[in-house]
Amino acid sequence: MKKAFALAALLVTFAGTAFAGDNQTTLKYEGLSAKAGTKTVATITVEPKSGRKLNMEYPTKVKLTAPEGVKIEKAALAKGDAKKFEEKGAKFEVEYTVAAPGKKTITGELKIATCTADDCAPEVAAITIEVEAK
Repeated sequence: MKKAFALAALLVTFAGTAFAGDNQTTLKYEGLSAKAGTKTVATITVEPKSGRKLNMEYPTKVKLTAPEGVKIEKAALAKGDAKKFEEKGAKFEVEYTVAAPGKKTITGELKIATCTADDCAPEVAAITIEVEAK
């Protein structure tokens, strides 16, 4: 009985992670031009693909990494930090300052889940915010 339970738990674990990275969402970025030394706000908009909705119960997280010369005000964002979070989509704001003129890339990942009437799928999406300071 214990072996059967362990096997079932293992199968559920693999089934739950099989969907990760299937790109069930679309990410869009705005606010990519900045003035060096000035705080700028970039937005990350998350839209579930057709027939899907955001899972309101999933512990959604955004984790960002700034390159040298870029300061991010808050590098880890949760669902509660979102300016908008509803089944149709989400919007996160990222406040950043670029120290000197030039192009920089802020990277990170978004952990989110989307659902249909039949299933829910977690996803880890790569974030790439290319900013240019003048």
